[in-house]
Amino acid sequence: MWQTRGFIVDKNLVKLAKMLQEKGIDCTIPESEDSEQICSIALESDRVFITSNLKLFNRKSVMMRCCVHFKDNPYKQFMALKSYFSFD
Repeated sequence: MWQTRGFIVDKNLVKLAKMLQEKGIDCTIPESEDSEQICSIALESDRVFITSNLKLFNRKSVMMRCCVHFKDNPYKQFMALKSYFSFD
Protein backbone atom coordinates (compact mmCIF):
# COMPACT_ATOMS: atom_id res chain seq x y z
CA MET A 1 0.00 0.00 0.00
CA TRP A 2 1.22 3.51 -0.82
CA GLN A 3 2.03 6.00 1.90
CA THR A 4 0.75 9.53 1.46
CA ARG A 5 -1.32 12.11 3.25
CA GLY A 6 -3.67 11.98 0.30
CA PHE A 7 -4.07 13.50 -3.11
CA ILE A 8 -4.77 16.93 -4.52
CA VAL A 9 -5.98 17.50 -8.08
CA ASP A 10 -5.70 20.24 -10.66
CA LYS A 11 -8.75 22.01 -12.04
CA ASN A 12 -9.17 19.62 -14.97
CA LEU A 13 -9.64 16.51 -12.83
CA VAL A 14 -12.56 17.35 -10.56
CA LYS A 15 -14.59 14.33 -11.74
CA LEU A 16 -11.67 12.04 -10.92
CA ALA A 17 -11.30 13.65 -7.50
CA LYS A 18 -14.97 13.09 -6.74
CA MET A 19 -14.63 9.43 -7.73
CA LEU A 20 -11.68 9.07 -5.35
CA GLN A 21 -13.64 10.72 -2.55
CA GLU A 22 -16.64 8.43 -3.19
CA LYS A 23 -14.30 5.45 -2.70
CA GLY A 24 -13.15 6.86 0.65
CA ILE A 25 -9.77 8.02 -0.61
CA ASP A 26 -8.47 11.30 0.80
CA CYS A 27 -8.49 13.71 -2.13
CA THR A 28 -8.61 17.48 -1.91
CA ILE A 29 -10.28 19.60 -4.55
CA PRO A 30 -8.76 23.06 -4.09
CA GLU A 31 -10.82 26.19 -4.57
CA SER A 32 -7.97 27.75 -6.50
CA GLU A 33 -7.67 27.15 -10.22
CA ASP A 34 -4.06 28.38 -10.21
CA SER A 35 -1.88 25.34 -10.82
CA GLU A 36 1.17 26.98 -9.25
CA GLN A 37 -0.80 27.58 -6.07
CA ILE A 38 -2.03 23.97 -6.09
CA CYS A 39 1.60 22.83 -6.35
CA SER A 40 2.40 24.89 -3.26
CA ILE A 41 -0.55 23.42 -1.36
CA ALA A 42 0.57 19.90 -2.34
CA LEU A 43 4.06 20.58 -1.02
CA GLU A 44 2.80 22.11 2.24
CA SER A 45 0.33 19.32 2.93
CA ASP A 46 2.54 16.45 1.69
CA ARG A 47 -0.03 15.28 -0.85
CA VAL A 48 0.43 13.62 -4.20
CA PHE A 49 -0.43 16.15 -6.88
CA ILE A 50 -2.51 14.61 -9.67
CA THR A 51 -2.42 16.60 -12.87
CA SER A 52 -3.03 16.22 -16.56
CA ASN A 53 -0.60 19.04 -17.33
CA LEU A 54 2.77 17.64 -18.47
CA LYS A 55 4.47 21.01 -17.95
CA LEU A 56 3.53 20.90 -14.27
CA PHE A 57 4.38 17.23 -14.00
CA ASN A 58 7.89 17.86 -15.31
CA ARG A 59 8.64 20.66 -12.84
CA LYS A 60 11.73 20.14 -10.76
CA SER A 61 10.05 20.81 -7.43
CA VAL A 62 10.55 18.21 -4.74
CA MET A 63 7.13 16.66 -4.45
CA MET A 64 5.31 13.50 -5.32
CA ARG A 65 3.45 13.92 -8.57
CA CYS A 66 1.31 11.79 -10.77
CA CYS A 67 0.11 12.58 -14.27
CA VAL A 68 -2.99 11.10 -15.86
CA HIS A 69 -3.99 11.19 -19.49
CA PHE A 70 -6.40 14.11 -19.88
CA LYS A 71 -8.43 12.59 -22.70
CA ASP A 72 -9.25 9.42 -20.77
CA ASN A 73 -12.57 9.35 -19.03
CA PRO A 74 -12.52 9.67 -15.22
CA TYR A 75 -13.13 5.93 -14.77
CA LYS A 76 -10.02 5.04 -16.80
CA GLN A 77 -8.04 7.67 -14.89
CA PHE A 78 -9.27 6.18 -11.61
CA MET A 79 -8.34 2.65 -12.69
CA ALA A 80 -4.84 3.82 -13.68
CA LEU A 81 -4.35 5.42 -10.25
CA LYS A 82 -5.76 2.36 -8.51
CA SER A 83 -3.30 0.14 -10.33
CA TYR A 84 -0.33 2.43 -9.74
CA PHE A 85 -0.99 3.16 -6.05
CA SER A 86 -2.47 -0.28 -5.23
CA PHE A 87 -5.56 0.88 -3.38
CA ASP A 88 -8.96 -0.81 -3.26
